[in-house]
Parts: sequence; C-alpha cells; structure tokens
Amino acid sequence: MLKILIVDGLNRSGLAVSRALRMAGGCRIFVTAPSLGLRDIILRRFKSNSIESVFFTTGKYHTSRFIDELKQLVINNQIDAVIPVGQAAAVSLSSARSELSGFCKVLIEDYVKLSKFHDKAETALLLEEFGIPHPATFIPEGEDSIHAYTASANFPVVIKARKGMGSTGIWYAANERELIDIYRKRISNQNPQDDGFITDSSDPIIQEYIPGELHDALVYCVDGEVRAALTQKRLVTRPTDGGIGIVNITTHDERLLDYARRIARQTSWNGVLMLDFKIDDRDGEPKLLEVNPRFWGTTWLSILAGMNFPGYLVADAFSEPAAYCHEYESGLACRWIMDEFAAIFDSPLTLSGVLKGFKEFITRFKDSRYRYDVIMSDLKPALGEMINLRLLTDRQPR
Repeated sequence: MLKILIVDGLNRSGLAVSRALRMAGGCRIFVTAPSLGLRDIILRRFKSNSIESVFFTTGKYHTSRFIDELKQLVINNQIDAVIPVGQAAAVSLSSARSELSGFCKVLIEDYVKLSKFHDKAETALLLEEFGIPHPATFIPEGEDSIHAYTASANFPVVIKARKGMGSTGIWYAANERELIDIYRKRISNQNPQDDGFITDSSDPIIQEYIPGELHDALVYCVDGEVRAALTQKRLVTRPTDGGIGIVNITTHDERLLDYARRIARQTSWNGVLMLDFKIDDRDGEPKLLEVNPRFWGTTWLSILAGMNFPGYLVADAFSEPAAYCHEYESGLACRWIMDEFAAIFDSPLTLSGVLKGFKEFITRFKDSRYRYDVIMSDLKPALGEMINLRLLTDRQPR
C-alpha cells in the first residue's frame, strides 16, 4: 500500500485531499503541518479519520531546515510520494523537487513552470503571450512611472503583491492619491513575513478592476493534456468583496475550460491548476485574474461532484489506471460551514449586518442543493474548527 505524505495537510484543502485519497483506496495517508507548540498534541487528537499520522515541522517553508525535516520524515516512514497543498508548501517543494526526488516522488510541477504562476507579473506577461483575456496590467518601475500611468488609468484599480497567498496581498485604490499611498507603503514598509521567494508585497503590480461574478476552472493535466475538468461559481466569499469561496456551486462553462486547455497545452503542464475568472459585467466575457498551480480550498466540492483529482494524481504518478471522470453534476453546491459562520462577524461589524448574515446562513439549510464539508463519520476536524484548533499558516483560496 502506498504511503502518501500531504505537506501542510491540516488546512481545508489538505483535508479534502486526504479524504479523496482514502476514497480512491490503496493509500496510507500522513500529513505535516507547522508546529504550534503545546497545541500540537490537541491538533493530533482532532485529525481526520483518513489520516494515519500527523508530523509537525519547525523550519520555515523554503528553508534548508524545512527541506531537511521533510527528507528525514520521508526516509524514516518510507514515504512513496509527497503532495503539497498550501501555496507556501507548493512553492517550497517545487523548488526543492530535484533534491527530494531521490527519496520519493514529488507530486508538484517543476519550479521553472510553477514560478510563472506564482509571480503575478510573470502570469500577466504569459497570458498576454497566449492571447487570453485578462485585466489590463501595469508593472511599475518606480513612483514616477505610476504618475504617468494614472494619466490614462480608469479607477478603481487593484494593487496586487507579485507573490502572495490566498486573498492576502490585494489592495484597492479609488483614485491616484490612494494608489500612490499604497505603493509607497509597500515600498517603504515591506511585510516582515515576506521572504522575497514565497511572498513579496514590496513591488506590487497594478491591474484594472473587473466588475462581475467570480468563477473558477479546475483541471488536472498530463503533459499538457487536460484529463479531467470542471467549473464552479463562488456564491459567497470571504471577504465578501472577493476572496476564498465559502459557498460554491458547480457549473458547466466551456469558455473557461477552453482557456484552461490553452494554458495547459502551451505550458505542457502536469498536475492540477485552478484558474480564477471574473465574468466581466461590461461585456459578459470571462477575464482570467490568476492561475493557482496547486489544490484549491474548495477541492471537496470537486470530489463531491465526482472528480477525484488527488486520486488521478497519485494513480498517474505510479502508472496505475486512473478512472477519469468526464461527466459531473452541475448545480451541486457546497458550504464550508465554519468559515461561513465566522464571516457573519467579519468587520465592519454592524447589528443589521450580523442579523442579515445569520438569516442567510440559516436559510441555506433549506436548500437541497447544498452539501457540506462536515462528515458525520469523520467529525473530529469539524470539532477542531469549532474550538478554533485548526490554525492555518496558509489560508486556502476559492
């Protein structure tokens, strides 16, 4: 039986991956997570039934200490393959892929490819080259260049860290003054968490704001060929103005999948990709916002719809038959209950806002379309969330 190590596996995408691999069969699942000190003991008690063991790492992602810790875990536990799920883990393992490949299979794409999607400026240039509609993007070269840019800019605009995670590293400017203020803060007050490799908010890019609904294309690829795919719409996000999906519904949108196929083919991609789109209110056309080269926070909805992306990844890695699903249920919705409930109390906090949010939260229980990330036969992760034990180092998007 294969031993699979899921790196950064105590977040919600890691939980979905471990459950999916258990459903696919033939695997023993181990996970790592950043050490939280004394609470590590409690976190172990609230692990999913699909997980055999949890290991805690002390080195920061991408450091030699972290890679050495992983290498030792792989050797000591005779791990066959590692799967990173968080953004930081994906970038770290991709860059160390050649070093770790001597000990196990590393199921993430090569860093030369992955870096083009991790760096949003590189992504924008790539989309331009491929002829894929995306927000008009400006890459500043100092403050003077921004003054020249604002002469023809349409506000509001979006300022994005070149390298960020989830919905972090995103700011909005309604006019030139706000844009200059945000840019100066990014240049002069770099986030102390930035390492310039995994995160970097000091040299942001500027993009036009696209009004419209958020949609995603989710695909699994082998040598640039899309083998399995679906689309989804984010019904509720956190934050509400566009962030991680906390209520999503499956759709069938061939326009999004056509763009996904083009990117996969042009990059000869292997593994999973998540493409974030907005359907532009102004012309009804999808605009590609960014590409995430890893598992997504709403992976559980993909599994419920019949797409076992983690199972395909492992099967192909070990040359086993992969039962790709080419049809899936459209109109299937999923709720991430704890995130959804917590969002009711997000700032700005008002009595009317809380009452409205609570009413919508309760009303959704009456809709038969909805499924949940809480499973009665595997309640421990939900109980851990309820008492705020699932502390994430990399909140998963969408």
